[in-house]
Formats: sequence, C-alpha cells, structure tokens
Amino acid sequence: MFTKFLIVPTLAFAFFSGTAFAQEQTAPTEPAITYEDLADGDLYFRETFTDWKLRCQKDLDANDFCQLHQLLAGANGGTVAQISFFNLTSTDSAAVTGANITVPLETALSEGVKLKIDDKQAKAYPFTYCDSVGCHARLGFTAVELKWLQDGSSVKMATVPYRGSREPVVVEISLSGFTAGYTAVVNNNSR
Repeated sequence: MFTKFLIVPTLAFAFFSGTAFAQEQTAPTEPAITYEDLADGDLYFRETFTDWKLRCQKDLDANDFCQLHQLLAGANGGTVAQISFFNLTSTDSAAVTGANITVPLETALSEGVKLKIDDKQAKAYPFTYCDSVGCHARLGFTAVELKWLQDGSSVKMATVPYRGSREPVVVEISLSGFTAGYTAVVNNNSR
C-alpha cells in the first residue's frame, strides 16, 4: 500500500504557501511586512527548522499560538497536502501532541488517512470534516508516538482518491528538523 504512488493534480491552496510567483517584468517592490504590520489573528512564519516552519497566529496580547507546519509534495512535486503539529496541555486524554492534516477534496473519507512512522505499524485516523479548502483530519499522538516522531526520519501518509483508480496516494513527510521545531512550539505555547 505504501509503495504505490499516484500523480495527483496540484491544488492551489492560497494559505499553504502565501508566496506569489515572480514575473519577468520589473515591478516596483513593496516594503516587507513586519510583525507590527500584522493584524490580530493573522498567520505568519516565524522560523524555519530544516523541512518544517514555525507558523504562528498573531495575538494582540503577545500570546501568539504556534504550530509546526509542513507543506507536502506529491509525486509530481506540487503541493497536495499540509500537516501542522501543536502541543496539547489538557490531560483529558492519552494524547500529548495534536496534528491537523489537510488533503484535497474528492478524497475517500471512509478510508481515512493512514500514517506510518519509519518502520512502525501504520495507523488510520478518520477525517473530521471537509470545506472549500479540502478535507481535514485532527489527530492525537501519545508520548510514545511523539518520541517516534522525534527520533524518526520520515512518515508515509496515505489517502485514497474518491474517483479514478482508487489507488492509495502516498506522500512522504520529512522529520528533518521536527524535534527542534516541536521544542520551539512547546516553548512558545507554554508561555
């Protein structure tokens, strides 16, 4: 299941990259946006940790909430999904870490999303909802699973398209920089 790849059309999620494509023509440059220019609730990237970015949401009381974020590329190199990790402070469950995954619309929801951390057994998670951006899964990870992520090198994520061949679409999630980035998330969100 994790060895088959399917080229998926690239979806243009505006919030995934926030990057505009440069044009050949010379255009006047606009001043860079600073933290002070951001409004309450705006998302911004604060820091990069190899393959991960610290994505934060500005709070006027200076309590910015941050997540560890990565755009995921498909077999054709285009962005096909995203994943964000954040620490959990509630002790109501065994989960110590949460994650949000967004995949394209027309994903078979009944199949869920499957994650395989290095050589560990794959685990399936249900989708929570879909909206105009894509389909979303909210995941919880135990302390043991968090340790696997911190010590690991990659995660294979598999979803199944709703139409067509229904062959699993497998995307690799690099864990390079995960440990340092996750530490930054915990340090930021624990203030």
